[in-house]
Amino acid sequence: GKLQGFTPQGLSNLLWAMAALGDHGPRGFLDALLAEVASKLPGFSMQGLSTSAWAIVRLRATAHVGGSCASGGAGGFGGGAASRGGGGSVASGAGAVFGLLVAEAAQPTRLSAANPQAITNLLWAMATAGHRNDAGRRC
Repeated sequence: GKLQGFTPQGLSNLLWAMAALGDHGPRGFLDALLAEVASKLPGFSMQGLSTSAWAIVRLRATAHVGGSCASGGAGGFGGGAASRGGGGSVASGAGAVFGLLVAEAAQPTRLSAANPQAITNLLWAMATAGHRNDAGRRC
């Protein structure tokens, strides 16, 4: 699809704009966008990772979907397979990609090169999503 032509920065900008508007796009678009984001994570800047994490949390909030611990997944999100080509709800696709974003951003080389805004955006997104960096669960 056309999303494959987007750069990582373009994907991050698109996610941000969708979140700012509270718009998930046409049916299936967000799942396709999240899958494309997941496939290009190594090419994202730290700012792009943190902006994308922020946007995913905002999009999840505007979808009015549940994210209980019973649903599994990364942090406070429901689990899913959008990053592996599966369908799923906004919560499941967002949760899978959110976990991948956080893991990529947590790389020591990424953190050492990050600016304060990127770190702040990422930590806000993690806190809002209920993400924990350990095996514990937070409900």
